Amino acid sequence: MPPSLKPSGKPRVLLIDDDRVLMERTAIYLRSKGFLVTTSENLFGIAPTIGSERPDAIVLDVRMPALGGDKVASVLSRMCTVPIVFYSAIDDDEGETLADAYENASFVSKGTGLRRLWERLVEITGSKTSAVGL
Repeated sequence: MPPSLKPSGKPRVLLIDDDRVLMERTAIYLRSKGFLVTTSENLFGIAPTIGSERPDAIVLDVRMPALGGDKVASVLSRMCTVPIVFYSAIDDDEGETLADAYENASFVSKGTGLRRLWERLVEITGSKTSAVGL
């Protein structure tokens, strides 16, 4: 459902990262920019969260213990069409190659900062979230 048709009018983002501090910092930033953010440190059992939250985009770390984000993306791409943003500290070329393997994925390096992630999510969701405080 497009963000404009949701009761809150805010786009929803599911943020998955095993680094709790970075995940919370990212969530706080995105919330300050007008996104509704749900977080998860655990990839297992994420399907029910996707079903209940109905995110407009999924922000997914690549290097996670037990089950990497690349493997999760493979499963997610068969389950749903929600756009995935790989948000990782991996090499840019590796990240771009990974994203190119999926029709609905893109890559943003953690090294480029939160502003680039916000810009990408605005592009994906078509939202008009705030640019104040960048």
